[in-house]
Amino acid sequence: MYNLMAQARQEIKGGEGVIVAANSQYEQFLFWWWKHYNTHSSLPVTFFDLGLTKPKKKWCASKGTVIPFSKQMDFLATRDEVAPEKRDYWEKHWSQDIWEKRAAWFAKPFILLQSPYEKTLFLDIDCRVQADIAPLFDYLTPSTGFTIVKHEFQEGFYHNSGVCAALQGSPVVLKWAQEGVEKNHEFMGDEDVIHHLILRKDFDIPFFPLKYNHPHLFGGGNQAVIQHFLGLEGKDKILLDL
Repeated sequence: MYNLMAQARQEIKGGEGVIVAANSQYEQFLFWWWKHYNTHSSLPVTFFDLGLTKPKKKWCASKGTVIPFSKQMDFLATRDEVAPEKRDYWEKHWSQDIWEKRAAWFAKPFILLQSPYEKTLFLDIDCRVQADIAPLFDYLTPSTGFTIVKHEFQEGFYHNSGVCAALQGSPVVLKWAQEGVEKNHEFMGDEDVIHHLILRKDFDIPFFPLKYNHPHLFGGGNQAVIQHFLGLEGKDKILLDL
């Protein structure tokens, strides 16, 4: 059993702040992320280092605080430990890269547990900030200390964790992390886990409006507060804007 509370940082800066996380594979998007973020927000930023190169780590330190991610992800199921039907489905959608990507995905709740802020806004680096993001914190409630979006499609709905806010010690984040440790062989990534918890109604989680996590595939994204460039297509669009 993992002591999840031990993952939380002992020194809390307090206040509100933003967290982003990156490794060497995706660090090329950090400049693009910062260019838009810095135009619309003055909240302090902490960069979690999941394997950044030395030059990019130095660049991040010039913009905010850099924290090396300290959680060992050795609890993740190997390819052989995942049921064949799930394994085949995951690889069909993400190719063999899925096994490397899962380590970064499942790190998200642990990163939130290590946040130096009392109120944390986590942003994926494929999210373009286009207006003031501070009102997002208003959707946090003391009982759950967590808020996320509900994306609705023709086929159904889903909960995207590319933008989420949490209070320090949120029971939702603790449960999210624990489920990731114990049941990651059942779920492709962290989003599948939090979606499962919401459907199971473990917590009455408030949802924030679409404008704070607006997929680029949806119309009207340029008027959103945060536009999210999802998937490989989204990353290609970002590359055109670098």
